[in-house]
Amino acid sequence: MAESHSKQPPHRYRNITHLWEFLLELLEDETFSSIIAWSRKPEGEFKLRNANEVAKKWGEFKNKSDMTYDKLSRAIRCYYRQGIIKKVKN
Repeated sequence: MAESHSKQPPHRYRNITHLWEFLLELLEDETFSSIIAWSRKPEGEFKLRNANEVAKKWGEFKNKSDMTYDKLSRAIRCYYRQGIIKKVKN
């Protein structure tokens, strides 16, 4: 039986299905602080430092090689409308 070697980063929670869960996972791992980081953690405020790289990681995780920041930002905007994520001024 052939073994599958995934290029996905190791995650603590293998049952992640939502983008917000994935973002939270990246935020909690200091390894990814160059691409996403808390700006005010007590308030739950974070910043995408390298949005294209975050999109690439999300695409790798979901096995969607064509993932771009445009597509990722569309999903994030849906979260704004649902009240899951709130956009703040810089």
